[in-house]
Amino acid sequence: MNPFSFADGEFRWRGAPFGFDHAERLLASLEADAAEPSYHQAHDRRMAAYLRQALADAQPERQAA
Repeated sequence: MNPFSFADGEFRWRGAPFGFDHAERLLASLEADAAEPSYHQAHDRRMAAYLRQALADAQPERQAA
């Protein structure tokens, strides 16, 4: 289940709102972490994929704003 969502003009992580800028910074951080071998690498990759999908889903509404 994707913990990231976009509703009513806001990104949400498990229901808590945050902005597009924060989502983009978080995605960059997750992607950088996922590129490094670590215990959390699989989790970072999965979370980056979820956030990437949420950003893609929100793109039409963001462009309209």
